[in-house]
Amino acid sequence: MHSGSLYCLNAAVAALLVFAALRDIATRLVPNWVSIAILACGIILHTVIGNPFTAIGWGLLVFFTAALMWRRGWLGGADVKLLGAASVAVAPANVGSLIIAISLAGGVLAVLYIALSRLLHRPLAGPRTGFLPRLLKAEVWRIHRRGPLPYAVAIAAGGLFTLFPS
Repeated sequence: MHSGSLYCLNAAVAALLVFAALRDIATRLVPNWVSIAILACGIILHTVIGNPFTAIGWGLLVFFTAALMWRRGWLGGADVKLLGAASVAVAPANVGSLIIAISLAGGVLAVLYIALSRLLHRPLAGPRTGFLPRLLKAEVWRIHRRGPLPYAVAIAAGGLFTLFPS
């Protein structure tokens, strides 16, 4: 497999991460198939370049650490799966960078949502026609009531930064 194919696998992972982020914003859910597809891309990628067991080992370590955070109520279950899959998809040497990038993006996301919760007013009752107006109204409502963050956004940002660092 040549470098173009490896780039295509990274691009597929990036597209899946962006999809997960958008889906999390819209519904606060990330389908399991997204994490499975990212995991599959990572395993294929690392099998081709020769270190699948190292990548899988790091992915398992991140997954189980995130699962402990889920048990404490700090992360959602979909975020745990997405974190583990993303950790397999990046180079094993970059897993630390991935975690730092996700943490920083999560911090920015949290600060943004806290600031918006103070700035935005409660959305007015009444129907909204169209997907985007309904989505925006729902998100303003979540922000206003300080609902859970769409943490897949932070995972996607960290993943994109780590996959394409230039």
